Amino acid sequence: MKCFWILCIPVMMMAQGIPWDKIKDSGVRLALRTYSESFVLSSTNLRFEGYTIVDVRFFTNLMQVRRLSLYNNRIEDVSPLSVLTNLVYLNLGKNRLKDVSSLSNLVGLEVLILHDNVEITNVRGVHKIPTLRELDLRNTHVYHNSLKTWAFTNTLGIYDREGQYHEIPPAEKEKWGIYNSMVVPAWY
Repeated sequence: MKCFWILCIPVMMMAQGIPWDKIKDSGVRLALRTYSESFVLSSTNLRFEGYTIVDVRFFTNLMQVRRLSLYNNRIEDVSPLSVLTNLVYLNLGKNRLKDVSSLSNLVGLEVLILHDNVEITNVRGVHKIPTLRELDLRNTHVYHNSLKTWAFTNTLGIYDREGQYHEIPPAEKEKWGIYNSMVVPAWY
């Protein structure tokens, strides 16, 4: 029996490694090289900021991640991230996003940062996230009309253009325009 476990340990370690040969995105490859492989595969908090990442399919392997920042990359499609149901914090600010509807599957997400994605015109699907309490939509083209149809049950925290914090209960959501407003909590 001991011999069986000794032979299996290297196989199990290889199975948990980063599949370098399958990662085609040079931004992802560069970002992953900034951390040790064991850190990437075990950490619950990861920051890959400013690496020109385009393809986020690799991140679907990181089911343990609870806080993920992909700030300042070149991401256009976030649909692969919809499987990361353990996420509570997701920073996608300053990318090239247009559609974030696939993020509605992130049922545990509390904080979603989408600022500086100037092509976002609506946040359909985001209203389905039952735990969402903070949303950053600075420098997007989302207007209050997009928010009127929301049926959110949580109070959303919003910073207005002057930097003042407001809590918006669901009953008052129609009174608020989202354009150029933000919610930015501390990273840690």
